[in-house]
Amino acid sequence: MADFVGKAKGMGEDVEVKISVNGAGVLSKMVAKGPNETPKVGGKAIEKFNKEIFPKFVDKNMEYSFSEVDYSKIDAVTGASLTSNAIRKAAAIAAGQKDGSANSEVDNLNKKVNYLNQQVTKIEDGKGLSRYALKEWLKDRGNVAAAAGASAFLKGKENAPTKEELKEILFMAGNYTWCHELTSPHYIVIRDSKEQANLLHDMGVTGDGTVTILVLADNVKAQDYHQEKYTDHDTPFDQEHYWRSPYALYEAGEAGAMLNLAARTHGYRIRTFGAIDLYDKSVEERYPETKGMDVWHGGSAYWKYIQEDTWDFDKYSKDKETGKPFKHYFLGGFTNGKMTGRMVDVAKNLQLVCAIVMGKIDETDAVTGASASTTGYEQNQNFSFWD
Repeated sequence: MADFVGKAKGMGEDVEVKISVNGAGVLSKMVAKGPNETPKVGGKAIEKFNKEIFPKFVDKNMEYSFSEVDYSKIDAVTGASLTSNAIRKAAAIAAGQKDGSANSEVDNLNKKVNYLNQQVTKIEDGKGLSRYALKEWLKDRGNVAAAAGASAFLKGKENAPTKEELKEILFMAGNYTWCHELTSPHYIVIRDSKEQANLLHDMGVTGDGTVTILVLADNVKAQDYHQEKYTDHDTPFDQEHYWRSPYALYEAGEAGAMLNLAARTHGYRIRTFGAIDLYDKSVEERYPETKGMDVWHGGSAYWKYIQEDTWDFDKYSKDKETGKPFKHYFLGGFTNGKMTGRMVDVAKNLQLVCAIVMGKIDETDAVTGASASTTGYEQNQNFSFWD
């Protein structure tokens, strides 16, 4: 998030407009000040700009870089033409557009975010996502290393995704292309910064500007560790439909890729971690001296143990305030030949797979801040043609 301020002569003295820009260089907020404007005319006009006109103007221009927005189209307030014109001029100056006040910060930002212009999600004529913009974004290797550094995520609560944004992002993640209708993935969101630090303290990436999402999958654990009964092959298919399958992990991965794309449409980045500071039964069995607390030997790293009880995530399997256990929707199950689905207990059936940290980064530094381990292109050549 970056702020730019412009000033212009109003009815009294200068009127000031501050424009806030998100990490993708897109206008996100506007605020006007004019303490010396006449209270009954200019003062009331500024109040209307802040409460009504600016929010609508920002919504209309979220497809464009802030420096390309036409601020002369900001609606005027009837009876306050001098203040209205000053508002428009001050906003344009803040964006470095007029009066030769080439804001060096603005110019620098514009140069650095040129490559982002093709990454910004655009809606073209109401027909949906720009395929060209999506293609260019997916080709950009800056995505590989963004948020790789230990201090990459921005600090400050204002940089953390809101609950409403998270609801939309996680809903979008659920639109992955499932294979066997397993409805495998489940997410548990942790917003408390201290709790996030406890979970990933060895990584040092969380803060008040991030959220940590525990990624779980159903259909992974062996029957002895899974409360719900899997389909018995001797049972007629139309009576039960609860499978145990490796596709469950694959689908959790697909959902994670969708979550990444969804997060980007909201201006956020993610990084995935498998080193989680939770008691791990499988670690204690293999390394008794650790007492089950060794992030580098976690159960997720061993296929044998991922089918059993590994990380103890019981604390996070229920609502922090009420203690009510979380439920997971399972699509399978038939009644009178129709698939009905049902709710199952998260703690007694699902397996913790990894943790995803989400937050904002300095997008203008996404390339220069890339991890050296991701600068090669060999990984992009991992494909073959059989014919």
